[in-house]
Amino acid sequence: MSLAEAQARYAKGLNDDPIISRWGFHVSFPKTDRVQVTLATVEKHHRGGLGSDAVNGGVLSALCDLIIGCSGALVDPARRSATAELSIHFLQPTLGDSVRAEARLLRAGTTLLFTEATIWGGRSPEPSVRCTGMVRLSDKPWTQTHGA
Repeated sequence: MSLAEAQARYAKGLNDDPIISRWGFHVSFPKTDRVQVTLATVEKHHRGGLGSDAVNGGVLSALCDLIIGCSGALVDPARRSATAELSIHFLQPTLGDSVRAEARLLRAGTTLLFTEATIWGGRSPEPSVRCTGMVRLSDKPWTQTHGA
């Protein structure tokens, strides 16, 4: 199985997850060296930054955790990965009816990866959030069920 095929399988598994779908997030790998998460439709419950139409910081934080954690699949989509450290910089309100995030690896070791991600709201060319994180690759296979 090629890396692109394994990443597509990984993304499908996440997109079928009830928690990810409840948030409205969609994971994809437009290139084998990039992971993308979109929120195609910003709903009322996603909004609320200081009573505005901006996307709530908690939603953006969850998105940062998801996309940084998924970057393990850029190295090995057959292994579980998890965010070990996350730093978020809110640059400006995330406005618009959709949100797009993209992450890429900065450095990869044997079990630790260093990743950065950017978030854009709507059609804005300017990023609204930047985050960096450290991801730990597990010895457990990704297909293993939770809690096993």
